[in-house]
Order: sequence, then structure tokens, then C-alpha cells
Amino acid sequence: AHLLKNYIAPELLDTYKTGTSYHMFQVCGFLALAVMPTGTSKLKIQIAGTCFTLGTILFSGSLYLLSLLSLKWIGAITPIGGTLLIIGWASTALAAIDSKP
Repeated sequence: AHLLKNYIAPELLDTYKTGTSYHMFQVCGFLALAVMPTGTSKLKIQIAGTCFTLGTILFSGSLYLLSLLSLKWIGAITPIGGTLLIIGWASTALAAIDSKP
């Protein structure tokens, strides 16, 4: 982001920073999945992992493309990614609640 401040508009730099922030938040989600107890539902973990992966690609990826290439139309994809991230976190929470240590 520091390098980009010389190449893109300030409002687009904020968009890029939002993408990187959410990208980093999802690392916590993947770590949570990695430390789930053995008795945890594999289906819920797979759903969460898939939603985290696709959601991060669509959410953060669309914000990266929007800010770097000024592709305004790609901003319509961002909410789909956000919805997948919410589903991923909900599935992670359900997996944690249902886990058997």
C-alpha cells in the first residue's frame, strides 16, 4: 500500500487497504479451522474453508482490481464475496459449538 500511494488516487488506496484488511482477517478464520478439535464436523469445516477461500478471492480480489485497474463494474462482485465470508464465519462458529473435544 505504501508503494501504491504514488500511483493510485487516495480514495482507491483506501479501497485497496480495505481489501488487505479483510484478507488478513480471513487468516484468523483459517487458523480457527486448523485448530478445531478432532471430533468437529468435517462438512462444516469444509464449507467454512470453501467459503473463506472463495469469499476472500471475490471480496478482496475485487477490491484489489477495483483500486489497481479502476474497474468500477467489478465492485458488484464484492458483496458476493462478503456474503461468502459471513457464511464461512457462521459455519466456523457452528463447527466450534458442535465440536466434541
